[in-house]
Amino acid sequence: MAMRRLLQQRFHTAVGVAVLTLGLLCFVAANLFVNYVRSYDTHWSNSERIYIVAERTRSNGFALMPSFMTSTDAPVAEHLRTDVPELAGVARRLVGQRLVSFGDRRTPLLAAYVEPQFGEIFDFDVLAGDARAIANPRSALITERGAGRLFGTTEAVGRTITIAGQQPIDVTIAGVVAELPDQSHMKFGGLFATGFDLLVSWDALEPLPVMGWGGRAVTTYVLLPQDG
Repeated sequence: MAMRRLLQQRFHTAVGVAVLTLGLLCFVAANLFVNYVRSYDTHWSNSERIYIVAERTRSNGFALMPSFMTSTDAPVAEHLRTDVPELAGVARRLVGQRLVSFGDRRTPLLAAYVEPQFGEIFDFDVLAGDARAIANPRSALITERGAGRLFGTTEAVGRTITIAGQQPIDVTIAGVVAELPDQSHMKFGGLFATGFDLLVSWDALEPLPVMGWGGRAVTTYVLLPQDG
């Protein structure tokens, strides 16, 4: 009886099947997308303890409350270290395009300047060298992609490169790190991501006018203590 009724109402049957199929496909697609987003940055061993500080600036001139931004003014990190000393780690990251040279080779790379505790907050998959050496002055970590572009090989540890700027700065490659998973906010070219080719120690960063209040130039990370 059901088959006979379906055959008698072919148009309505086709529409019903199409709508049901579309609904199931939308549900599956939405579920996959939500799971993909929720899996972001879970590959870090300290993922449950890592937070990005958000900032909102209030002003009497605004009728509406401005939304939070995941970039902060540079001095926020210093205040966190002073006012919340129980934090296990505080580190800033500033990303910018830089012209990097090695010998007669010059290549534009996306450089991320990071503070010493950055290597304690995030554990990278190291192919060579030591990722925690980013805490050393005038040091850098380079990704597989960046090493291939600059050196043509991942054999990069110990090499000295020059980062162009108002005053060119020489830094030494302390390690080569593997490419990050797609579900990482630091994946180069990833969804919702601001990646990097080169991680550079904070001391190699030139003084910038946006490093005061009002610039919102950096990303500030905190690592909660193990007891929460």
